[in-house]
Amino acid sequence: MLPVRRTNRASQLLDPFRELNIFDDLDRVYDRFFGGDSGFPAEIWEDDENLYVEIEMPGLKGEDVNVSYENSILRVEGEKKEPERKGEVRLSERRYGKFVRTFHLPNIIDADSIKASYKDGVLTITCAKKPETKPKKIQITTAD
Repeated sequence: MLPVRRTNRASQLLDPFRELNIFDDLDRVYDRFFGGDSGFPAEIWEDDENLYVEIEMPGLKGEDVNVSYENSILRVEGEKKEPERKGEVRLSERRYGKFVRTFHLPNIIDADSIKASYKDGVLTITCAKKPETKPKKIQITTAD
């Protein structure tokens, strides 16, 4: 059995890394009905040097995805094209078409150092933190 991590609604609203979506529930229903939801799961994590955004995007090529950053908004957009097949499709649960994901990131990112890579169906965006926001060790001097 796979572990499931649940979050409550209050923690999602207070989380600075949450996906930017003002009317979250309504938007999700609208996107699923009209096909705008990418269905690609994302994970954001950080260490002392960087903030990382990883998005699983199986079936896509790196050139099918665009990443931009402006005013603390990280935007990932692209298009998943339906493959050409001979014969009739009997069942399709896959999503095709254009998609957009936006994330509001905290103001600790050095915009000039953002890098993106795509490997094994996972888009990894590495955002270096501004030097002034990184932990700094303070040396203690003693008076003898």
